Amino acid sequence: MRQFAYPFPMEVIAEILGVPLRDMDRFKQWSDDMSARFGPLSLERQIKCARSEVEFQHYFAARLQERRNHPQYDFLTALLNARVKGERPLDISELLSILKQLLIGGNETSTNLIGSVMLLLMKNPDQLKAVLENRTRIANAIEEALRLDSPVQGLFRTTTREVDLGGVRLPKGAHLELLYASGNRDESHFRDADRFDIHRTDSRNHMAFGFGIHFCIGAQLARYEGRVALESLLERLPNPHLVSGYVIEHHPHFFLRGLKRLELQWDPVQ
Repeated sequence: MRQFAYPFPMEVIAEILGVPLRDMDRFKQWSDDMSARFGPLSLERQIKCARSEVEFQHYFAARLQERRNHPQYDFLTALLNARVKGERPLDISELLSILKQLLIGGNETSTNLIGSVMLLLMKNPDQLKAVLENRTRIANAIEEALRLDSPVQGLFRTTTREVDLGGVRLPKGAHLELLYASGNRDESHFRDADRFDIHRTDSRNHMAFGFGIHFCIGAQLARYEGRVALESLLERLPNPHLVSGYVIEHHPHFFLRGLKRLELQWDPVQ
């Protein structure tokens, strides 16, 4: 994970944000710490994560000020030039919130996708064989991994009015965590839903990127990164398989799902 699945998406999002690649390790640490705050943490870890977020805010506030003084043809300058309903510019809290979402969403999810699709292929040799025999199946392998092991399991919502949900009466203003990824294993929608099957014709009908007006704006980038990553790994790693004794362990998190590590070995290149 740390040798490939971490740096690849991180380099891409750093390029999009127009920030130096030399700072990539800092971006990754900030991203990990800020997303970790949605999981079970000790007080010391909470304090460390809060400090990381402050460092992130100071760093990007300085980068935004640089763009104000010296505009460039890049994403940060475009954000500064954006207007809310054609009137006012975004304030600093709005700008930093957008950048935070892009930093986390632009690397954590793709990293988790790369790890999950490789693990699923390693655990299902027949599926790996099918992909190796026909590389056009890579795209569907990505969609099936997104369906079965969604990098984002759900998001938070607040009720705008009193409502009944699953037989439970919820008051207005109730805070909910909606795990929409469970719909990706709905047996009434996907046959044998708990099985990884790259030959499904309806894999793409998953909800890994949300739905409707909240559909993930980075979905196409994530799909593309996943395809490029899988193509590269399968091309460069002859006969990949899990290291003997490897134990699967995921990060503890309320709505992100990703491997802590993925240990692979492969045949020597001739």
